[in-house]
Amino acid sequence: MKVLLAVTLVVYVAAGWVRGADLVEEWKVDVDEGELRDLKARLGSTRLPGVVIGEEDSWDRGMNVRDLQHLLRYWKDDYDWRSVEKAINEELPQYRTTIAGNTLHFAHLKSPNTLHF
Repeated sequence: MKVLLAVTLVVYVAAGWVRGADLVEEWKVDVDEGELRDLKARLGSTRLPGVVIGEEDSWDRGMNVRDLQHLLRYWKDDYDWRSVEKAINEELPQYRTTIAGNTLHFAHLKSPNTLHF
């Protein structure tokens, strides 16, 4: 993987798609608290259709309203983004680069198999 990433970056640099002194930089997930408040507000103001009588538990026409209400409540009230963010940052070596004007965030995980790059 390291060789593939290095070769890929060399190709992008040669093509002029990657610019700057720091081609790849270490990076950590750090979502702004205001973004999380905004997300919770939007989840709380979600308007759902009424329950179709006889289809309360059916998935014949997509996700049923009862399950969607439960999911919205979970994401708004119970999901602990900060603990997930912390786990991601502690467990995954993350990096960021810009390729062809697009920012790319990626994790670099080494294979435990020594036969792989």
